[in-house]
Amino acid sequence: MGVNGRCQVKYEHTTDEEMTREVLNKTLTPGEEGRLTIDTVESCHEYNVSVRCALDQAPWSYWSPNKTVLTKLKNSDVKLDVWRKVSKQHGQINVHIKWKGIPTNCPGTLNFSISHAPYNVLTSSANYTWTLCSNSSCDIILSQGAHRVNLTVFYNGDFLAVDSFYLSAFAEDESDSLFYVKNIDTKHELNGLIVHWTAPSQPVTGYVIDWTHSGNEFDWKRTEFTNATLQGLADKRPYNITVTPLFDHKTGPSTQISGVCSSFANPGNVTIDNLEAYDTSAHVSWSIRQQERCSDAVVNYTIFYGTTDGPKFNVTVTNSNTQEVYLKNLKPGTYYSVHVVARAHSGPSKSSEGQFKTKLFDPRLIYILSITGSILIIFCLCLCCTIRKIYERPVPNPGLSSLALWPQTTHPKTLMSFERFNTPSESICECVYTEEMHQTSIITTCKSTVISDQRNQTIPSPQDYERLYLSARTPHQCSARDSMSRLNSESSQFNPYRSQRADIPVPRTSKQSKLLAMRLQEKTPSYVSLDMFDS
Repeated sequence: MGVNGRCQVKYEHTTDEEMTREVLNKTLTPGEEGRLTIDTVESCHEYNVSVRCALDQAPWSYWSPNKTVLTKLKNSDVKLDVWRKVSKQHGQINVHIKWKGIPTNCPGTLNFSISHAPYNVLTSSANYTWTLCSNSSCDIILSQGAHRVNLTVFYNGDFLAVDSFYLSAFAEDESDSLFYVKNIDTKHELNGLIVHWTAPSQPVTGYVIDWTHSGNEFDWKRTEFTNATLQGLADKRPYNITVTPLFDHKTGPSTQISGVCSSFANPGNVTIDNLEAYDTSAHVSWSIRQQERCSDAVVNYTIFYGTTDGPKFNVTVTNSNTQEVYLKNLKPGTYYSVHVVARAHSGPSKSSEGQFKTKLFDPRLIYILSITGSILIIFCLCLCCTIRKIYERPVPNPGLSSLALWPQTTHPKTLMSFERFNTPSESICECVYTEEMHQTSIITTCKSTVISDQRNQTIPSPQDYERLYLSARTPHQCSARDSMSRLNSESSQFNPYRSQRADIPVPRTSKQSKLLAMRLQEKTPSYVSLDMFDS
């Protein structure tokens, strides 16, 4: 009679996170082959299996060498989940479909097929449009309206699983706000990115939240609550997050927020742009340039400064929009070093170190003094010119003289205005005559051009002679001797002196002479008025 034996089967599974090990016992009767079925393994995973045996009370043998086994796909491990991203273009609907829930690296062959048909049409299997797809995604084009889309999975030619989703027509009727989720917001936590939102007015059976940072490649999860925690996101990437409500077996309209960063990088590169030193102060300005799209926002800036051997000081700018500061209470003529640190919740960013030397004197004071001195000099010059013009005696200008008649003694003295000689005379030989000069030299010296021609038969009246006496200013030709004797230095064309005259026409008869003499006795002789000052 034989002795029963006993055996142990050990199988191990190693993942990136941990290693699992199980040991199963098996009793064998004499002549029985060892066979054991393990149902607790996962589909499409590799296991290391080894066996050892012993007789009834004998010690255990050594473990056999490990044998690696890849498990097959079990129907119970298929948790098919299908989702899509929809976009419109040229009146058509582009649908990018992805699925998950099927273990990868399974032995055998997996085939996937998409079938779709309009939702409002009673259809049979013959009415569906079929599309063969790759192992993880598929793209189809649909017309406007609602559709029913099915995903069918075949394993080694046999049916494995099917899942479907409803593609609603809400994209065409976005005016109905009762089916939209609202107020999507995000919050960063240690365990991931938390997304929460407000439920629509209509009752829902659940939500699908999907996220992407590259467009077509997206991930999703389902939840019954108005919040979800997203994990496994790429570091420091902006994501587009979409929340879609589910109504029984139909999907509602989607709501999306864009540019949500999974995490934040440092604020960026800080650069000191300007260092302007004075005697006891300095002006420092800087700028910050983000290196990544998800650079964190600056909370404040801290400026560190000090001398080489002296103490170090710092000043904090709490307004993140201010990128300049004045350093005060510095020593004149001293070298200082300075650098700026930008602080954010994700961490600090530090600028390179800059140096400056304070001045012995404030250059702004010198500038102000120079401007003030220039203004004072200009003011003094203007004041001197004004005083000189007020107190300086005017110089007479003979070119401004005029000819006048002295009124009779019986008449009151009045001021009489006369036309000034504002333009140089055409001749320097203009003569000025008084009554006495007229009696002695009017005939021998100058010949008047205004005396009536001897051939004129009309005898002028005394009023005519008086008018001629007062208004005649016609140039006369003078002899060279008279010109020289009267004008002295008037030979120069730049001489300012002018000669004026009042020519009396010579009467041709004794009767005319007597009338003129009687008329002139009532008048005072002419003279030259020395109104020779420019007003």
